[in-house]
Amino acid sequence: VGAVGMGACTTYWMLVVARGINGVGLGMIGPLMFGMVVDSWPAHQRGKALGVLGITGSVGGLVGAWFATTTGSLVVLGFAGWRFPLYTCAIVGVFVGLLVLFFVVDPARSGAEGDKTAAEEPAGWATILAVWAETKECMRIPTFWVIVLQGVFGSTPWAAWGFSTLWLQLICFRSELAANIRACFVSAPQRLANRCLWLGCCRDSDGRPLPRTGSYTSGAS
Repeated sequence: VGAVGMGACTTYWMLVVARGINGVGLGMIGPLMFGMVVDSWPAHQRGKALGVLGITGSVGGLVGAWFATTTGSLVVLGFAGWRFPLYTCAIVGVFVGLLVLFFVVDPARSGAEGDKTAAEEPAGWATILAVWAETKECMRIPTFWVIVLQGVFGSTPWAAWGFSTLWLQLICFRSELAANIRACFVSAPQRLANRCLWLGCCRDSDGRPLPRTGSYTSGAS
């Protein structure tokens, strides 16, 4: 819905509202994906599973950014070039949603409370209140705030790099060349392999002798 709204917008505020709706959907996807990995893979293999997930996300970002940038200055099937990738994203999203609906089987919950039946699980507002209570407990842990603080400063350069394509276009690089430069950075071996799969394997190996702190030590280092 958000992607279609952004593609069809005619004013700035229509774009803001549609982008907000799209952001809500994107914000839900990340926790759901990580939750499925945690519930589907044993603890000693989750690092590699998350690494593969990171690689596929990077490849998807590479293809999507290149596709959107190269078509931005064109007219495709009667649509302005910047609208066409948004409509394409909406169509692909509906297709993937149908695949998930009909073919993906929810994994069994893992952890100490993994044997709960559906009847024992809270529902509706009870679920929201339970999650909020767990969130407050998590926020009382000092290590949680250390991780948040590290993420604030660590993610700043990468957030700034997200505007690199716009900057390249503003200094008169052609859209195709800007897209290729961006793709070269995203597809760098360090980002795709070392950062995702290699660190995932380190997380698995460190988690065996240090089950409580090994994975966090790998991530921090």
